[in-house]
Amino acid sequence: MTSPTIAILLATYRRERLLFQTLRSLNELRSGHAFEVIVVDNDAAGHSARAVNEHRGEFDFPVRGVCEPRPGIAAARNRGLDESKDYDIVCFIDDDEVVDSEWLDEIIRPILNAQADAVSGPVRSDYEVRIPRWAELGDFFSSPRIADGTRVKEAATNNLAIRRSALDASTAPRFDDRFSESGGSDIFLSSQFTSAGNVIVWASEAWVSETVPSSRCTAQWIRTRAIRGGNTHGRVALLRPDRGAGRPGSSIRRLSIVFAGALRIAGGTLGMVTGLNPNRSRRAARGYRTMLRGIGYLRAVVGNDVLEYKR
Repeated sequence: MTSPTIAILLATYRRERLLFQTLRSLNELRSGHAFEVIVVDNDAAGHSARAVNEHRGEFDFPVRGVCEPRPGIAAARNRGLDESKDYDIVCFIDDDEVVDSEWLDEIIRPILNAQADAVSGPVRSDYEVRIPRWAELGDFFSSPRIADGTRVKEAATNNLAIRRSALDASTAPRFDDRFSESGGSDIFLSSQFTSAGNVIVWASEAWVSETVPSSRCTAQWIRTRAIRGGNTHGRVALLRPDRGAGRPGSSIRRLSIVFAGALRIAGGTLGMVTGLNPNRSRRAARGYRTMLRGIGYLRAVVGNDVLEYKR
C-alpha cells in the first residue's frame, strides 16, 4: 500500500510561544508516516508565519507558514484547505495544543483501514491555575467519554483527521464564513459531512493536550464558554440546509430551537435543584452546564451570538 500524503493544518493568531510549543511536540512524534505542517497565520502582519519560515530548519518535518489576512477562524481554516489540496489526509489541531507521541498513527489509522472518512479524538486540558470546583465536576472542559471506534455525528478541528477526497466530494467542503467571529464552522461542516453518509469515528487513544491560560480559568470565562457551546449548536441547527424543521432561518426552525433550548434549561435546572450544590454534586454541576448551554440556544434564535473571535 502506498503511504498516504499527510498535511497537518494549524491556524494561529498572535500566540507564537504556544505555536512553537505545538511544533516541538510534533517533532517528537513516533510515526512511520511522513507529513508536512502548514501554519496559517491569521494576523495580517504575518509575524508568526515569518517566524515559522525562519525556524523551519529546527524541525525534522517540512513546515511552512502562510499569512491569511482576512480575519476569522473560518477564513484561516479555508486557507489551510487551499494550501493542502494535493494531500490524501488533512489533520487539524489547535495552536495551543501538544500531541502525544503516538497521536498521528492513532488519528489516521481508521482512515487507512477504510473504517472511516474522518477521525476525531480527545483533548485533555492543562490549567495554568485551578478552575472552579463546579467546572471540574461539570466537565466544562473535558472531552466526552466515548468508546474507541464509535461513530460520532460531528467533530471539532481541535483534533481531527479527514480524508481529503471525501471532504472535497461532500456537500459542505469549506468552512462557512458566517461562523468566523463566533466559532462553530467546524461543527457546521462536520455535521453536514456525516448527514450526507460520511463516517466519522472516535479514536480514544489519539490524545492531544491543550494549555488553558489563567485568563480562561475564571468563572466568568467558563460560563461564557458553556453558553457559546450551546450558541454554536443552536446556530448550526438554525442555518444548516440539510436537516431541521422548515427552511434554514425560518420561524418554524426558530421555534424548534427555542424548544430545544427550553428543554436544556429545564433539565439543567432540575439537575441543579436535585443536586443542591454545584461545588459538591456532579449532578448539580452538570445541570448548571446544561442550563447555560440552553441559554446559548435561545441566544442563537434572537441573533445574540457569542462572538469569541470578534476583533
